[in-house]
Amino acid sequence: MKFLEYPMPLLTLEAATWVDIMSPVLQVCLPKAGICRSFPCDMVLAPLKFQGLGIPHPFGSQVSKHIETLLRHSTNKTKTGAYLEAALQEHQLETGTSFGVFQQDYCNTAVLASDTWIKRVWKELENMDIYVAFDSPALPLRCVGDALLVEVFMDLEVNQDDLKWLNWCRMFLQACTVSDIVTADGRCIRQSAWCGERDEIHRSPYQWPRTVRPNRNHWRLWQDTLTRALLQSDDPSHHLRQPLGPWFDSIDDWNWLVSPTHGVFHRHGHAWRHYGHRLGSYSSSRRFHMRPASHRTSGIKTPMAALDVAEALSPSVPFWTKPLPDDVCRVTAQPLHGLEEIVILGVGLEHQSPRPVPQPSLFTAWEAASAEVDEYFGWTPEELEIVGDEGRLVEALLSGHLCVISDGSYKRDLGTAAVQLLPRKGEKDRIIVRCQTPGLPQDQSAYRSELIGLLAGIMVIDWLLHQWAPTLQSKPRVRIACDGFSTLLNTFSDNRVTPQQAQFDLVSSLREALARSKASWEPSHVYGHLDHATPFSSLSWWSKRNVEVDNWAVAYRHQLEASNQLIAPNARFFTELAALYIGGVKQSRLDPDYIQELFALPALRKRWREKLTVTPGPRTVRPNRNHWRLWQDTLTRALLQSDDPSHQLRQPLGPWFDPIDDWNWLVSPTHGVFHRHGHAWRHYGHRSGSYSSSWRFHMRPASHRTAGIKRPIAALDVAEAPSPSVPFWTKPLPDDVCRVTTQPLHGVEEFVISGVGLEHQSPRPVLHPSLFTAWEAASAEVDEYFGWTPNELEIVGDEGRLVEALLSGHLCVISDGSYKRALGTASVQLLPRKGEKDRIIVRCQTPGLPQDQSVYRSELIGLLAGIMVVDWLLQQWAPMLHSKPRVRIACDGFSALLNTFSDNRVSPHQAQFDLVSSLHKALARSKASWEPSHVYGHLDHATPFSSLSWWSKRNVEVDNWAVAYRHQLEASNQLIAPNARFFTELAALYIGGVKQSRLDPDYIQELFALPALRKRWREKLTVTPGPRTVRPNRNHWRLWQDTLTRALLQSDDPSHQLRQPLGPWFDPIDDWNWLVSPTHGVFHRHGHAWRHYGHRSGSYSSSWRFHMRPASHRTAGIKRPIAALDVAEAPSPSVPFWTKPLPDDVCRVTTQPLHGVEEFVISGVGLEHQSPRPVLHPSLFTAWEAASAEVDEYFGWTPNELEIVGDEGRLVEALLSGHLCVISDGSYKRALGTASVQLLPRKGEKDRIIVRCQTPGLPQDQSVYRSELIGLLAGIMVVDWLLQQWAPMLHSKPRVRIACDGFSALLNTFSDNRVSPHQAQFDLVSSLHKALARSKASWEPSHVYGHLDHATPFSSLSWWSKRNVEVDNWAVAYRHQLEASNQLIAPNARFFTELAALYIGGVKQSRLDPDYIQELFALPALRKRWREKLTVTPGPRTVRPNRNHWRLWQDTLTRALLQSDDPSHQLRQPLGPWFDPIDDWNWLVSPTHGVFHRHGHAWRHYGHRSGSYSSSWRFHMRPASHRTAGIKRPIAALDVAEAPSPSVPFWTKPLPDDVCRVTTQPLHGVEEFVISGVGLEHQSPRPVLHPSLFTAWEAASAEVDEYFGWTPNELEIVGDEGRLVEALLSGHLCVISDGSYKRALGTASVQLLPRKGEKDRIIVRCQTPGLPQDQSVYRSELIGLLAGIMVVDWLLQQWAPMLHSKPRVRIACDGFSALLNTFSDNRVSPHQAQFDLVSSLHKALARSKASWEPSHVYGHLDHATPFSSLSWWSKRNVEVDNWAVAYRHQLEASNQLIAPNARFFTELAALYIGGVKQSRLDPDYIQELVALPALRKRWREKLTVTPGIPRSLS
Repeated sequence: MKFLEYPMPLLTLEAATWVDIMSPVLQVCLPKAGICRSFPCDMVLAPLKFQGLGIPHPFGSQVSKHIETLLRHSTNKTKTGAYLEAALQEHQLETGTSFGVFQQDYCNTAVLASDTWIKRVWKELENMDIYVAFDSPALPLRCVGDALLVEVFMDLEVNQDDLKWLNWCRMFLQACTVSDIVTADGRCIRQSAWCGERDEIHRSPYQWPRTVRPNRNHWRLWQDTLTRALLQSDDPSHHLRQPLGPWFDSIDDWNWLVSPTHGVFHRHGHAWRHYGHRLGSYSSSRRFHMRPASHRTSGIKTPMAALDVAEALSPSVPFWTKPLPDDVCRVTAQPLHGLEEIVILGVGLEHQSPRPVPQPSLFTAWEAASAEVDEYFGWTPEELEIVGDEGRLVEALLSGHLCVISDGSYKRDLGTAAVQLLPRKGEKDRIIVRCQTPGLPQDQSAYRSELIGLLAGIMVIDWLLHQWAPTLQSKPRVRIACDGFSTLLNTFSDNRVTPQQAQFDLVSSLREALARSKASWEPSHVYGHLDHATPFSSLSWWSKRNVEVDNWAVAYRHQLEASNQLIAPNARFFTELAALYIGGVKQSRLDPDYIQELFALPALRKRWREKLTVTPGPRTVRPNRNHWRLWQDTLTRALLQSDDPSHQLRQPLGPWFDPIDDWNWLVSPTHGVFHRHGHAWRHYGHRSGSYSSSWRFHMRPASHRTAGIKRPIAALDVAEAPSPSVPFWTKPLPDDVCRVTTQPLHGVEEFVISGVGLEHQSPRPVLHPSLFTAWEAASAEVDEYFGWTPNELEIVGDEGRLVEALLSGHLCVISDGSYKRALGTASVQLLPRKGEKDRIIVRCQTPGLPQDQSVYRSELIGLLAGIMVVDWLLQQWAPMLHSKPRVRIACDGFSALLNTFSDNRVSPHQAQFDLVSSLHKALARSKASWEPSHVYGHLDHATPFSSLSWWSKRNVEVDNWAVAYRHQLEASNQLIAPNARFFTELAALYIGGVKQSRLDPDYIQELFALPALRKRWREKLTVTPGPRTVRPNRNHWRLWQDTLTRALLQSDDPSHQLRQPLGPWFDPIDDWNWLVSPTHGVFHRHGHAWRHYGHRSGSYSSSWRFHMRPASHRTAGIKRPIAALDVAEAPSPSVPFWTKPLPDDVCRVTTQPLHGVEEFVISGVGLEHQSPRPVLHPSLFTAWEAASAEVDEYFGWTPNELEIVGDEGRLVEALLSGHLCVISDGSYKRALGTASVQLLPRKGEKDRIIVRCQTPGLPQDQSVYRSELIGLLAGIMVVDWLLQQWAPMLHSKPRVRIACDGFSALLNTFSDNRVSPHQAQFDLVSSLHKALARSKASWEPSHVYGHLDHATPFSSLSWWSKRNVEVDNWAVAYRHQLEASNQLIAPNARFFTELAALYIGGVKQSRLDPDYIQELFALPALRKRWREKLTVTPGPRTVRPNRNHWRLWQDTLTRALLQSDDPSHQLRQPLGPWFDPIDDWNWLVSPTHGVFHRHGHAWRHYGHRSGSYSSSWRFHMRPASHRTAGIKRPIAALDVAEAPSPSVPFWTKPLPDDVCRVTTQPLHGVEEFVISGVGLEHQSPRPVLHPSLFTAWEAASAEVDEYFGWTPNELEIVGDEGRLVEALLSGHLCVISDGSYKRALGTASVQLLPRKGEKDRIIVRCQTPGLPQDQSVYRSELIGLLAGIMVVDWLLQQWAPMLHSKPRVRIACDGFSALLNTFSDNRVSPHQAQFDLVSSLHKALARSKASWEPSHVYGHLDHATPFSSLSWWSKRNVEVDNWAVAYRHQLEASNQLIAPNARFFTELAALYIGGVKQSRLDPDYIQELVALPALRKRWREKLTVTPGIPRSLS
């Protein structure tokens, strides 16, 4: 079904279509499920509740998905929600009604809507009586007496076809209401609207769809309908019967306005055209004409709109540029002569709503909101009370000191909530709110009550702010508290709300209320009901307030119950964006199962009526008459008194003790009879007036309001559900109701009671509460198959005090287990945290088979025992306790605690499934609240008992008791405890009558396979115990014997004696099936048990013959009888099994049977290998030397140097106590890496271990990252060596903190992500992961910032940074030492912890490089091809040109460059020195060392033949004098010669400093060559200049031309530039910039100064480059930021060109958008504003040598605050703002209005149109450029003129 559900939100298939889709599936699946394939589809796709098969109907699922889509997206305000909202509003505009589309009647208005997804969903919801109400704006009315046109037409009851055409006319006119088609005075219909012509009297706020104009017949229908609906008969002036009143819409929507004093105004784009009165008086005439132009024309942004034939308006057009007069009114005008003269047809009056200015009051807002509440919309609290002064509460609210505390109460389907609002100090003033929780009874819960309380609190706060501070800009902080954690979490969470979640309506309303709220909310959780266990005076302030609102909520609930106000209306909340209504009742959430029921029920009812049957229970065919006779006879013989017609039982039944809630008929002596009807009760009153005098009852008249029933499904009989007049009982049932059976008399209206049942009163003796009583009662229920209780229970001290500690939450439970030799025990103690004299001690043996025993099982049984004892205490001492006391339970078994208290599901396959599942159920049933705690165990082995914590001491005690109890059981031979089903074990598995601890699928397979195998083995007389292998034939065995004889035996000795006997055995003795003990005899493994054979003659030494002893012990339960796979059957319970632990003196033995299995002879006994281990003093050097001894060429690695400073023992003590720290670092340069590590305690730095090592690996693999990794590995190895030497038996893992300045190294080492063979340094990362997994220590990684000593004195560094600096210096020094000794390459063997290593050509690789594999594979074929073709194609694949092409090449070069036909090809003008990178050359020469040829990543070295570089140019290959470096890629040698052998002389040192470029010519192969030319290095003469910012500025300005580059206009240095550079390098320099813009001119100003010392500063002023239309404040702020970044980089370029670290610079600006777009990581879009500047800033930041920290500063604060009161940043911002404004005034005065807009230095790509650089890509402008030539051509052809051009290109 999930596959079908994915597309359902978009599908709108009919139900029949879904049935057709499902039909092939059901045809196949139903027979496989044992159901007839022709089973009725209505029943197959019906819920189980209605006797269906429970397969969801796809159509019902589709409806649910549609509703979910509408609710989820609208509520969460997603993009899809915005599209849905637009579509809904478009449909509402189409239908022209006042309700949302889903709330309209489909049959009435569907004809008006387009066929869309919305319309189809509307239809399917309408058929199921469902609709969704949205918080969408309604179509507004515009004046008094206005009405919607569609509703006017529908009131006339026009038919559907006419309604469709009328709506078409309305849509064409773009009119919704009557006011849209009348004149401004509201008296007449406008002539244009009557004739079907659009006009522009007012602007429409809607985006109307494109509509074709209706034809003449439709307009006649339009006029006839308007006449019948609105007009006075056939009045030619179209007067309305009832004129409209004053207007209350916005006057800004009107295009024509009139002023009595100034004339008429007509909107023209964004400006107003002015018409003056012709005769001079407004009152004497309604004719106006156009005034002469007296003002300057307002700028029109887009002149392209005037693309009609008429010319664009010239500057002489009379536009009104002043603000409109205050006395303008709406007007309808009609032009007379073009646009030059108009006549007014009507003037509209303004609606004057008299609004008194009331005193601000919360009650005013409450009453106003309550007045808006109706049956379907709105909710406000029922009661509101203000205690004290409301003004002081508002002051507390505005100052952020007001607190809101709410709580809810719920019982018997009735919920209430109470809220109080009060300041933290001053509790006399408060607001108290009480409200009933709205909603259906089945929706009520404590959670819903808490939600409604939060909503009430938020509403009251917003009412206060609305009344007292309506114009408040900032949001005051309000802290809201509640004791419902889930309520707070769901209310204030950022997660999206899902319609299926509980109380969706309230949660979504709260989210929207928070979004709209004028306050800033801080949620806080308060623990509730603390007054039950703590005195009220001892509670915190928040807890006291919570108790108060809780009591008020409970009291209000009691008040409602007393007044019978049990159900509150559940209308849509004010802030509920979307609500779901089913059957006219609002739902609290979307229930897909309910939707399925609603869809399935009609078809089911129809079927039941047709079949004349109703099946209330499981579907069963009614038995026939004979079967009922058998039923009656059997009941008579079994229960009745012969043939009594009243069916009296022989032995009447006693009182009832089943739940009374299961009965549908109840009777009350005082109130009458009650009959269950769904979730409600029907009430029948007594007819005769007295319950005792008659048993006849009738239905009472309905005296209460009917409860809204969510599910009318209970009435599944033929009769319909009852009408609202049915008398339902809405109060709680009386307390004296009894069970009753009834018999109807006259239908359902009257009946007679046939019997009343009595309640069973269980007499419970009053006993003194005691734990032993509960223990004994539970033990009495234990039998062989069910139940378990602890073996021993001991109470030390007073049990009552222990119970007091339990109820107050101070009782602690500590448990532990012990296990050895298949015997487990557990011990538990219960005691308070203070007062250890009182305690309960529990001891128990772990039940289960021997093979199931483990420490884990013993720890689990201890936890179960502790939980059982606590529950027994509560059952005895506090049986009526409602709250759960808190108990802390501790154990040293982390896995036991994790699996016990985890929320994960329990799997039957997991270990100890029976105990884990029992513990889960015990916790669920427990009356206590448990808090698990882990305690480290066995700490007394390494720490004195007195130094342990309280928890550790208690854990040691229970551990010792468990061990002692195990010894006691062993001494008494009580080795196996019965393993019955636990009390809380819901399901147990028994195999062979023995309960299993878990489900073992392999064991089930064995049980099934064994009978067939045994039968086969008996028939074939063969057993195949190993893998399936055919037995070799006789010849093969002869070959076997001959080979063994020749290889191992002494000739043909029949006893098969070896020539060289084997020595003692050192394999595990557990792998042997036969063992012998000199004192006890022989043991043979039988499954998980041992069979015991005793010595026949009585002495082990006198004979080797043994026989089977008689069974003397109780047989252990054997889980696996499979071991007996021989011909004999599995042993019976009398087989002598050995149940004790095996003796210590057992040895390996081989045996030979004599008489079956009963007797055998030993043929050999094996000796145990005793490995002599000398007792050495533990030492780190011992472990290091032992590990180094294992290192060879291919395996193993250890650090090079190890040094111990101080005492090694003290370092081990620090390690075991968790105080040892490991700090490592690496160094790398010139393909050589080293690492250094030190291990020292956090305190006491005199003792330390120093490790130095060279990074192993090929030169091309070396990096700082690899050096850091090898340092981490060295540190881990040293710690493990210490633990191996000093604490080999340590069980717990000591904590070690390891630090490194390589974040990537730490991240990849300690990450849980899988290691990929392709990642860098795979060999080392995988080795580190395995080293950590094997390590005996627990590692805590820590990152340390490195190289801080470069900028900070060493003494000022932290402890970690100092240590990091030390190891960094040691690593560098060790690298220098290796370079001096020429030890440049370390062997790269496989590490000890490297599980898999890759070798290529015998060299280990650091990672898998797929490209290298491709090269290795491709190279042989390529070499072969090159040899055959005698050609090499090193570049892109290009066919070699032929001979003619090369002649052309030579001729052209000769003519262009050479001196005529010189055979040496001398250039006419030789080239000068080279300035390209020397690294690009493959041949280099050194006067002192010879020639070097690049070979892959290494250099081949050629020495001089004659001994002197100056005397000859001939060189040859030197003999190999160094160890050859492993070359990863020999691919560079792609010429005809083969790759060099390992004897090739490679140069492993760094290249000499005096190498030069060289060209060579080979003489004899590759061994000898001649140099043909040496290149000189270009020495660029750089004058030594004093560093200066002006130098960099001038150099950059010199690069600026018309098309590229930009620098600031003015630069000024105030004070000393050097001090500014010092501040920059120390991270104290600040940059503050701001921009100014006005009249299409922008400027910016920047200042750079230190935070302290404002005398030194740099001031930058610049004009914003760009076209006038691109100018804005935003662009000016961006150019200021760019100028600041450029100046900082110029400073660093001049004063610190070699600086490696990036100094920190803080840059501030008051433009938040400018900072956000500049420093955001989001990609830059070419369409965004100021794309050129934003992209340039991004690149400038990427190239910058500084590290930038953006900061936002609020600007223009000096307008409202004195300058002296501003912060330092605000003062600087005011200064740069003033400088920018002043510079703009200066530019205006000098008429420098446009700055060239060339491409910026850091602008990667720029767009030019018409030679002008654009600030962004404008698709509309591109469209204009494409369209304009064709338009101009057309205008010229049609004798028209193009009024304007697109944005100027000149």
